[in-house]
Amino acid sequence: IYARFWHGWYLHAGGASFIGSESYNHAGTGLGPDGNNIVVRDSYIHDNAVQGIYISGGDNWLIENNVFYNNGLYEVYNFGGKRHRIRNNTIVAGVTL
Repeated sequence: IYARFWHGWYLHAGGASFIGSESYNHAGTGLGPDGNNIVVRDSYIHDNAVQGIYISGGDNWLIENNVFYNNGLYEVYNFGGKRHRIRNNTIVAGVTL
């Protein structure tokens, strides 16, 4: 049950960027950042055991032009925060919350 917290990219700081990158084959979530003003753009997030990305907190995230593919439970899991912009992503073989 705790493997869902084994993130490939995990931090608690604002202003971080994941641009033009790839996150795959993790025991938990591909991306699990927390903080304000996170940018995830032009990346390929796939084959992670739980979620592609877990939006857990913070405000003003930009998640755009990514490909989410074959992640375990959810491709994009939006748990909290305000004023997120999630747009122009390609989601294959999964659900979005």
